[in-house]
Amino acid sequence: MDKFSLYVQDFYAWTQQQAKALEEKLVLEVDWQHLQEEIQALGRQEYRELVIRY
Repeated sequence: MDKFSLYVQDFYAWTQQQAKALEEKLVLEVDWQHLQEEIQALGRQEYRELVIRY
């Protein structure tokens, strides 16, 4: 299963695979496009929470 298929079919498994690739510095195994999108989405979500709470 390629990185994109795993991202679509099993998001949790994709996150674990990406964390391992980052930890082991396996640059070619990182799904850079989706990882960037997910980090940006996480940042937006955290920002919205801060705005709502304060």
